[in-house]
Amino acid sequence: MWWFCLTLTLSICNGASIHDARHLQNYLFSNYTPEHRPRNNQSEAVQVSAIVNLLDITDFDDVKQQFTCNVIFDINWKDEFLAWDPDDFGGIKYFTFNNGYKAWFPSITVTNTLEKRDVFSDDTQRMTVFNNGTVLWIPSAILKTSCPLNVRTFPFDVQECSIYLMAVHYTVDEVEFVTGSDKVYNGRFQRSDTWDLLDTSLSSVRTGNVYKWRITLRFQRRALFYVLNVLIPIVILSILNMAVFLVPVESGEKLSFAITVLLSLVVFMTFVSELVPRTSTVMSMLTVYLTTVTTSSAVNVMLTIVVLTLHNKPNKEVVPRCFQKLVYISRKASCRKTFVFGATTTERPMEWKDVAVALEYFFLRVFLVVLIVYTSAFFVGLIAFGD
Repeated sequence: MWWFCLTLTLSICNGASIHDARHLQNYLFSNYTPEHRPRNNQSEAVQVSAIVNLLDITDFDDVKQQFTCNVIFDINWKDEFLAWDPDDFGGIKYFTFNNGYKAWFPSITVTNTLEKRDVFSDDTQRMTVFNNGTVLWIPSAILKTSCPLNVRTFPFDVQECSIYLMAVHYTVDEVEFVTGSDKVYNGRFQRSDTWDLLDTSLSSVRTGNVYKWRITLRFQRRALFYVLNVLIPIVILSILNMAVFLVPVESGEKLSFAITVLLSLVVFMTFVSELVPRTSTVMSMLTVYLTTVTTSSAVNVMLTIVVLTLHNKPNKEVVPRCFQKLVYISRKASCRKTFVFGATTTERPMEWKDVAVALEYFFLRVFLVVLIVYTSAFFVGLIAFGD
């Protein structure tokens, strides 16, 4: 008979023998029908309780917005067809068996999985049944699910991922999901290298005509790697982007320096894009900041070309009065000797290279103020939105 294939782990007391064990098997399974819910009154719902143990996060791909975790479930319910009096069977109070789909259990699927939905389909699952009819099922699984991310404050972001499990083919009138705890047990959780586990929750929610378990995990990204490899290099490139106006025209390297900084920012944007999730729903402040810095670098290249053009312009062309005023203001602001408007002096006349120097003076200070204000706003925004 098929039940001889069941592997039993017996609680033996008061001299229980193998005869008592076989007698108990025959008593429980000879007329057992797993197709029927374990209720004498089939109008009653079977209450299924769960406790979740989180072991570790095996993978968290924030670019593809998916994560994989290793969990153990502690699931139990009452089976009215699997109850007995221990005194009638040599004192046996419980036994564990390989189910092989021979006893009823809720067929559970993960609704937001990225792989197979029926993660508990192995027919060698072991269950423990107690003499009062309580069935204890402890399946384990590696769950790979989707997790939409909010990357606005990357890399100081806090993410919340949820896993949904439901019993297929059963309505709320047939199976009711409850929880044995409102938290996910993480006593054996192995610490992740890139994420800190902040909080967990386990709840039962009703969606339409079915119950679901919702496992919610809240993580905070460990930002040290990104601070050293992303944020600090970006700030350094921003400073170099502004420093192009300090390079003397006579050096012959002014334009090549500006173009080199621009190319460095473009390459760095490519590197950062591989780290940030590809989404247009919520843009990363880091991406916006880097795009702005790259744009300003392109503007710097254009302004550098203007400065070089004016510096090399023939002096036979008279400098317009508006440029003369600009040179006058820059010299006065920098405490240098100024030209006298409309006066005849023995000093050298104002040249176009004086205009180029004046423009560089103003460009440097304007971009310095913009850099300080924009960078400060960027980091303040990361901290404010991160909280």
